[in-house]
Amino acid sequence: MRNGKYLVLKEKVKAMPQETDPNAEVIYDEVKTELGYTRLIVKKPKGKGKYPTVFFLQGYGCNSIDNLPLHDPQRKLMDGLVEKGYAVFKMDKPGSGDSQGSAPCMEIAYPEELAAFSAALKKVKSYEFIDAEKVFLFGHSLGANTAPVIAMNTKVKGIIAYGVAGKPWYEYMLDVFREQRAVEGTDPVQIDEDMKVLGPLTYEFMIQKKSPDELLKNLAYKPYLEQNFEYDGNGHIFTRHYTFMQSIQDAPFNKAWRDADTHVLVIYGEADIAAISPNNSELLVDAINTMHPGSATYKFLPGTDHGFIKVGTKQDLMRLRESEQFGEYVRNNFNPALVEMVDSWIRQTLQSPQTGSN
Repeated sequence: MRNGKYLVLKEKVKAMPQETDPNAEVIYDEVKTELGYTRLIVKKPKGKGKYPTVFFLQGYGCNSIDNLPLHDPQRKLMDGLVEKGYAVFKMDKPGSGDSQGSAPCMEIAYPEELAAFSAALKKVKSYEFIDAEKVFLFGHSLGANTAPVIAMNTKVKGIIAYGVAGKPWYEYMLDVFREQRAVEGTDPVQIDEDMKVLGPLTYEFMIQKKSPDELLKNLAYKPYLEQNFEYDGNGHIFTRHYTFMQSIQDAPFNKAWRDADTHVLVIYGEADIAAISPNNSELLVDAINTMHPGSATYKFLPGTDHGFIKVGTKQDLMRLRESEQFGEYVRNNFNPALVEMVDSWIRQTLQSPQTGSN
């Protein structure tokens, strides 16, 4: 409608610009799923050969990772690994980017996301230019939960987990509501009072699988659903359909790490508020080493937040967030030490005589 009149306009629609890189070959491909196709993108060093490979698994959100800006910290991580000589894969989630067939990403549950990444991993290992015995998964945030699940049946040489919850999702959410809020400065007495409601509410939601409509029958839950679970009144918790969070809880946790049976590097950034504390990462490493002695390593990355940015302490990060210049700060302060840490561990792992099931 223009100036109060309906018009029918015909024109060829231009495609979205594709990512380019002067230092790498960029390949656009897709992964076939039960419902359609999802976009798979690979950057490989120029030239022939078989390359060790890193498949990047992003976190909770639905944003496309196609054609990320040059300053995006995820892109800086991946481009940094390409410069180190790795082929690096990434994939949009079903229903995001230019995927086809799936419902919008924010409407799907976790099993569909897992199935897509599982299919993608199988495809990654089929490319002629990658060394199928030297494939690593880099799981960021929720992607670190996804990594061992998809590696249960398609073995990889190793998994790097950054900002991992470190425990089943229900237990992690309890930590979010108590420990994370404490770090953020919430009054401790108020936290105690809130947990009297958030404890049973989280159990009923995550374990008993009650829908928001069912939960709202308890009038005490309404403000907590809206404020602490970011319920939008239209079926979405933390921007995604409520069944997504419920089905994260259903995915195997320690069983996945056991059956993945591979080398693991767990990295905790000093200012990672989302991952709450190094304790969960250390507990995960201990659990993996109980099941597969000597297979897991813990690394502490000083001064780095959940998004790979060098900020200092958690308190420094919270002060930066209040600044009008925070966006500009993020653009210019990716921590390249993460690339060095990952590269060093991968190279040591490739030289290790211990190969697990690979």
